[in-house]
Amino acid sequence: GLAPARQQDPDLIHTELFPRGKGGKMLPVRLHEEPETCSIPVIALTAHLMPAEWEEALERSGTRVLTKPCGPRRVLEEVRSLL
Repeated sequence: GLAPARQQDPDLIHTELFPRGKGGKMLPVRLHEEPETCSIPVIALTAHLMPAEWEEALERSGTRVLTKPCGPRRVLEEVRSLL
């Protein structure tokens, strides 16, 4: 997800929040740490309970986390608020 974000420069990223990936960090946290992608808003969906450390890292990165089940209206509200 990091390479396409660098190449395509999207207005927003909507992703499934899955446990840590390459380098031991979640994609939204990695995006926030990179100069090329740090300004891209991220909405992440998850059905998993998260440890407090994950919640804190996501909060610091500015990621909006939506818990499943989450209807399309709720997602659209978040998209509109970020754009």
